[in-house]
Amino acid sequence: MFWKKKYQRKIFISYRRADTQGFAGRLSDSLEAYFGENRVFRDIEDIKGGSEFAKDIEAHLAAADAVIILMGPNWLCN
Repeated sequence: MFWKKKYQRKIFISYRRADTQGFAGRLSDSLEAYFGENRVFRDIEDIKGGSEFAKDIEAHLAAADAVIILMGPNWLCN
């Protein structure tokens, strides 16, 4: 509870769309319900069209307090 109440933490979710996009979405929804809106970063929801994708990813990753990496069965195939 200390982690939730004391600070407004930011969580970055890293995943492969082909493997774990559905799970990433459900996890993101659950984490936002617990920690609050705009606390969880997931590229498909948080990067707007026309922006510089790589720079946005780097900026959000640098600002994150925690990173969750989702590995599916094809993680190493690409």
